[in-house]
Amino acid sequence: MQYERKEYPTEAKELEYLTNKNQYAPENEFEALMMALPNHEPADIDDISPLRLAIMQCVDALDDRDKYVIDAIYTERITYEELGARLGYKPQPKGSPQAFMLTKAALARLKDLMYENDLIIGYLKDTGVL
Repeated sequence: MQYERKEYPTEAKELEYLTNKNQYAPENEFEALMMALPNHEPADIDDISPLRLAIMQCVDALDDRDKYVIDAIYTERITYEELGARLGYKPQPKGSPQAFMLTKAALARLKDLMYENDLIIGYLKDTGVL
């Protein structure tokens, strides 16, 4: 059975209410930090810019493979199956467990780097995440 996508008109207030709701809860405090609404800018961009710079520095400190894996999954939004194929792993019926494990390991290394950054830790403490 194939479903057909239908568009329904939505009032501006209801649309704003719906877009301010997260579709899922973040897995950890760093995913919560990185989540942002589309077309939403903070009221004071100067307060958030050093934080973004600190996060970029942590990402830059990763090795090339970790950066590639994180970029492929979160920026390109490819599947683990496609990532596994790009990395030369044998195709699996339900995705690529190797690609999944590489992604989780890369995120763990990024998390460790973020825990070493005083600015990020300070921000997380100030917002009550830690």
